Amino acid sequence: MKPDVRLTAGQMRMIERAARALPLRDRAVFMHSVVTHLAGEPSSDAVTAAINGAMDLRAVFMTDAAPMPDNPKP
Repeated sequence: MKPDVRLTAGQMRMIERAARALPLRDRAVFMHSVVTHLAGEPSSDAVTAAINGAMDLRAVFMTDAAPMPDNPKP
């Protein structure tokens, strides 16, 4: 079992701020993704990296991303 993650109030605000940019239905999954990449008492840089990683995964796997143009330019 993974150990608990202890976030500072500032780190939690960072995660919450990032989650607010997402549709409500996606926020819990996003927050879970962030926390699964962290352990113990992470640095703020580690929290930022986890947020960015979760956002990158979301961009790759979510279907509500911006649609591709019908005729992309070469």
